[in-house]
Parts: sequence; C-alpha cells; structure tokens
Amino acid sequence: MYVKLIKNKFVIGFIVLFFVIIADYMLPNINLVDRAIVVGMGIDYVSEEEISMSVQYVIPKSNAANQSVQSGFAVATQSGVAIGEIMVKFQNMLGIYVSLAHSSIIVIGEEYAKKGNFEILKYLMINEKVPDTSKIVVSEGKASDFIRLNIPYSDIVSYQLRNLLGSLEETHGVTNFDINRFLQADKEGNTAKYIPYAIVEKFDKNNFQDSDVQSSDIEFYTCNIDNTAVFDNGGMKLVLTKEESNGLSYVIKTTKNGYITIKSDGNEILNVKLISIGSKINVNSSDLSAKIEVDAKVTVYDSDKVTVKASRLSETEENRFKGVITKNIFDCYSVCKDSNIDIFGFSELFYKEDSKKWESLNTLDLLSKLRLDIIVNVKYIN
Repeated sequence: MYVKLIKNKFVIGFIVLFFVIIADYMLPNINLVDRAIVVGMGIDYVSEEEISMSVQYVIPKSNAANQSVQSGFAVATQSGVAIGEIMVKFQNMLGIYVSLAHSSIIVIGEEYAKKGNFEILKYLMINEKVPDTSKIVVSEGKASDFIRLNIPYSDIVSYQLRNLLGSLEETHGVTNFDINRFLQADKEGNTAKYIPYAIVEKFDKNNFQDSDVQSSDIEFYTCNIDNTAVFDNGGMKLVLTKEESNGLSYVIKTTKNGYITIKSDGNEILNVKLISIGSKINVNSSDLSAKIEVDAKVTVYDSDKVTVKASRLSETEENRFKGVITKNIFDCYSVCKDSNIDIFGFSELFYKEDSKKWESLNTLDLLSKLRLDIIVNVKYIN
C-alpha cells in the first residue's frame, strides 16, 4: 500500500509538472523589458466615432535604440473607435505589451472634456486595470500635445503633474479628483464635478545654468494648475480662475495650508497663514436661503513670511481678510450659477430637508431664487 501511495504521488507530480510546462509555453511570457510601462496618458476627441490616446511610457533597454527619448521616456499616439482597437494598435506599433497599471496621471484634452462622454475612462479603470488613484486633469488644448512638452531639468509632464497635484491635498486652491472619485460622482448623477485645469507656460531658458541649453533651439515649457475645470452631466462647462478655485476649496474641503495676502492699516504687506480653514452649509426652506459659515484658524506674518507681525489683525485688517474669502466664495458661486451649475450642492441639501417639497424644484429655479449669506469666523493661533 505504501508503494502504491508513492506511485500515486509520483503520477500526480508528473501531471502537475507537465501542465506547468505546457502553460509556460502557451501563455504570454512578458518580462519587464517586453513591456511599455505607461506612467501617464492623454485622451483627445477626434470625431463622434473616434478618439485618440497618447501614452507616455518607460523605454525598455532592449527597445531604447532608434527611439526619440525624453529622459528615458517616449510618447506614442494611436486613434480608433474603441479602446480595444487602440491597444492592439499600440501593441503592433511598439512590438511590446503596453501596461497601464502604473499610470498615475490621465490628461483629457479640452475638446474631449466638453463632449462629456467618459465611457472610455470607465473602460480603462475597469478593464485595463488603471489604478483607482490615477489623478485626472483637463489640459489646455490637446492632451497629445500637452504630454509631449519638453519640461525643464530632465523631468517629464506626467511626473511634474503628479508632483503638483500631490501638493493640492490640503492647500487652498484647486481641488483634485482621482479617476475613481470622478466617475463615482458621474454615476451618482451629481450635477457638479471639478478637476484641475492645466495651462501651458513657456519656461525662461535663462533659468538654466547650462549656456548650451540657453542657446539651443529647444523650447521648454511648464504648466500651472491654479484653475479648475467645472463639469455638469453634459461635460465641461467653464473654467474657474485661481481666485474662484480658492473659493471652491474653502467650502468643499478642509484646508491646512496656504497664505492670503492683505494690506495692513499702514499700507504694508501682511501674509495671513491658513493653519486650517473649513466650512459648513445650512439651508432654510422657509425663506429659500443658504448660509456658508467658514471657520479660519490663522497666524499673521510680515511680508517675508518669517516674522510674526502681531497676535491679531486690527478690525479693519480682519475685515479685509474676511472680504477676500467672502469674495472668492461668492464669485465661484456666481459664475457657476450663470451656467446653471449648483457647485456647492444646495439642491441636495434642500431635498434632504424636505424631499416632497423640493422634488419638483430644478437647479435653475433654485439658484435664481436662493439668497446666500457667507459668514467668516477668525481664530488666531500664536
């Protein structure tokens, strides 16, 4: 019996080994050097039936020759009517497997953003295993041009954007969305969505120490993300200014960093550091009013942002500080109201308060009748 058991184990082991060898030959054997590791991608509108995708990827050593490289990276673009077709074209073009699992940035071109059809983003996240944490940005102009920009100091666009967006989590200014949160808002039917809007800026080559770079014909660019692209269910509708983006951030997130500059009573520059700033919204259905109450904890510095000027602002200085926050919030609300976008979600709050009463009230009716009050409270942290 013992000998029979040994023979059975031998037979089972042989069968397992046989299938492992067969599977090794039959399944695609993709090594790192046979992959194009995508770190960022861009999506553009071509026509009603066709889209374009650009990928910025790491060049494997075995494929680095005969390619135009940018700091060890390259960009490839393909178009088609479906994402599956585009991925096959990439595979045939590059001769290697295109991996999207490390893509940290998705840039969507301005025209594509205005179309409002984001099925390709859903497909990418679900089927192509793009990370849920990939940040999404709208670019000024075409995304394909944007991710090809020459960035200063041997950086690449995808990494520069990733670093810029990383600093937005707590600072006042643009509010960033990852792809999962953006698509979830779309799925829930939220009327307002907002992601950073990247604007291209030419970089002054005189900032380089290298004289050869200064005299070269290569132009270098960088980008700022001080602005915000605002969407409704039909696509991108408007772009908030830097100040309006600040107003949005004061209401929708807890901010723990940043400065607001004001003039002192002696006409000097004061920098009011935001230790933390948050808000709460209350609505009153009886008179169709809403109140945004902002609580700001601050420390006051002089123009060098080093020396503490005083433990408190004067009454007039404090009113100037409150006025900046109030204006930023109201301007953000007003410009979105003009496009019939309920940026702060008042309609949802009214609906939660009395669903039957507000069931028939649409966004346009609400915003045209709503009275908005903004209150700013200041607490000084020494």
